Amino acid sequence: MKHILLLLFSFGFVCWALAQPGFLDYSFGDSGKVATPAVAGHYYASSLQKDGKVLSAGDSSSTIMMVLRHLHNGEVDSSFGVKGVRTIDLPAYQYETITAIAVLPDGKILVTGYAYNYQQQIYLSDLVMVRLTPNGELDHSFGDNGIRTYDYGYQEEADHMMIQPDGKILVSGQIWKDYDQLKRNILLTRFLPDGAIDSNFGTNGLKLDGELDAINSGLGLQSDGKIIVTIKYPYTSTPYFVLVRYNTNGTTDISFGDHGYVRTDFPKSNESINNIAIQDDDKIVVVGKGGFSNFGVGAKMIVVRYNPDGTLDQGFGDGGATYIKFDTDAEANSVAIQKNGKIVFTGDTYKEFNPVFFHTAIARVNPDGSIDSSFGINGKQQIEDLGNINRSTSALLQEDGKILSLGVREDIIGSYIILRLFGDPAHPLYTKIRKWIKNHILNFEDTNPNATYYVIEQSKNGVSGFIPVTKITATATTATYNYPLAATQDDNAYYRIKAVDKSGSASYSNVIADNQSSIINSKSSILKIFPNPAKNSITIQSAKAVTVRLQNSNGLVLATQKINGSGSMDISKLQAGIYYIIDTGTGTSYKVVKE
Repeated sequence: MKHILLLLFSFGFVCWALAQPGFLDYSFGDSGKVATPAVAGHYYASSLQKDGKVLSAGDSSSTIMMVLRHLHNGEVDSSFGVKGVRTIDLPAYQYETITAIAVLPDGKILVTGYAYNYQQQIYLSDLVMVRLTPNGELDHSFGDNGIRTYDYGYQEEADHMMIQPDGKILVSGQIWKDYDQLKRNILLTRFLPDGAIDSNFGTNGLKLDGELDAINSGLGLQSDGKIIVTIKYPYTSTPYFVLVRYNTNGTTDISFGDHGYVRTDFPKSNESINNIAIQDDDKIVVVGKGGFSNFGVGAKMIVVRYNPDGTLDQGFGDGGATYIKFDTDAEANSVAIQKNGKIVFTGDTYKEFNPVFFHTAIARVNPDGSIDSSFGINGKQQIEDLGNINRSTSALLQEDGKILSLGVREDIIGSYIILRLFGDPAHPLYTKIRKWIKNHILNFEDTNPNATYYVIEQSKNGVSGFIPVTKITATATTATYNYPLAATQDDNAYYRIKAVDKSGSASYSNVIADNQSSIINSKSSILKIFPNPAKNSITIQSAKAVTVRLQNSNGLVLATQKINGSGSMDISKLQAGIYYIIDTGTGTSYKVVKE
C-alpha cells in the first residue's frame, strides 16, 4: 500500500510541475505537440483567429501555396478549405510560397508571398497577395478571384506583412535590380484594403532602401504610424543590429538614429537580428543571436530593447540587452510580448557539425530584461524529442495566456510542428501572503484565500533557480501553514511561496531567507539584518557599536559603515546577487541577497 500511495503522489506532483509556465500543455495535440499536418508542406507564417483557431501558411514543395487551420485543441479543422487545407495554385508561375499571414477585422484571411519562374538560370519573381473567406474559400471580391500579383520590374520577394489601423496593408521584403544575390535592397510597399497599390506611399507605392546584401528580417508599426524595418546581412561581414524607420508616407525618418538608421554594434562579439515587436509604449524589442565569434561559434539568444527614438533602453537587461545561454549555440527567430510586459522569444539551439542538430528553444525575460526564473527551467525551455532538425520560426500568444511555438522539422520532409506551452494566465491570481521563519520552520498565512494549493520553492541564491520543495493543499478558510525546513548551513536557505488557483493562475510571495542559515561563520552572533533578500536598503541592528564591511562574493570591499544600535545601508545600485556583511570586530559573516 505504501508503494501505491507513493506512486500516486509522484504522479500528481509531475502533473503539477508540467502545468508551470514554460512547460508543454498536455491537453494540446499529442502531449503538447502537433507534428503531422493534413498535407505535407513547408510552413513559414502563422496567425491566430479570434476564436483561438491556429492558421499556418507556406507551400507544398515550393509549387503550390497552402493554408492550414487547427482547432484550439490541436486537431486539424476539417471545416476549413478541403479537410483543413486550402491550396492555391498560380498557373502562370512554376513556384510559389506564402511568407506572411494576417486575420482581418471581418475574419477574412490575407496572405502574401511571392511566385517565380526559373528561366536561363535566373529567378523571375513577383509579389503575390491572396484573400480568403473565414472558412478558407477564395474571396472573389478581392483582385482576380481572390488573387493579386505585382510586378515592379525587378525580382521581388515579400517576407513580412502588417495591417494598419486604417486597413492599409504594409509589406516588406527585398528586391534585386540586376538578379545578383549580393546586390539587393530592402523593399517596403503599401496597399489599399482592396489590394490596390497605394500611390501616396513612397514612389508609386514602393520604397527601396538599404545597403547592398540587405535582407529584411522584421517589420513593426509604432502607434503614430511610423514603420520600423530590421535588416541583417548574411553574406558580408556586418555583424551588428540595423533598424530603419520610415514616416507614414514611406519617406525615411531622418529624426531616427543617424538619418533614419540605427546601427548597434555590441563590443567584443557579433550580432544578427531576426525579428521585431513593438510594445504598447512604442519601445522596440528585437531578437536574434549574439555573442558569437567571426567563425559563428558561441552564439546565444539575444533580446534588445530600444526607446521609441531608437536609443538603447539602458534600464533593460545589461545596457539594453539580455543574452540567454544554452549548452550549445542558440538563436531567437520570433518574439511576442505578453500583456504583463514579459517577453517570450522562440528559436533553436543548434550544432552544425559532428553531429548536426537543431532543437526548438523558448525563453522568457521580465519587463526589465532580467531572466524570468519562473519560466521553464531557469527562464528557458528546450524540446529535444522532435527529431534532430526542428526549429521554431513563430511565437503566438493565446487569449488565455498560453504560448504557441510554430516551426518546421527538416529531417522529415514536409513535417510541421506546433507546440503549446503554459504561459501566464490572462487573469492572474492575487493573494496576500504573510510569512515568517522560526526555528527553521516556514510559517505562512494567505489573507486573501483564493488558492487551491501552495508550492514552497527553494533557491540556492534567492534570486534565480527556484525549484519546488513541496506542495500544500489549501484549506477552505484562512489558515496558518507550517513546513519544517532543512536546518543546514549551506546556500540552500532561500524560499518563496507560490499560490495557484483552480484555473492555473499563480502568484508568488517575496523571497524569505532562513536567517539561521545566513550566518557563514561566527564567534558571536550579534547582528540582525533585514529585510533579506532586499532591493534598495537593509537595516542592521546591533546590541553595541560595531563597524561592518559590505563585500561581494570575490571579497571586494564595497562599503564600510559604523552601526550604533541600528543603521541603514543603501544597496540600490548593486547588481542582483549574493553579498556579505562582515562584523569587523568578531569576523562574523552574514550573507545578504540583493534582488
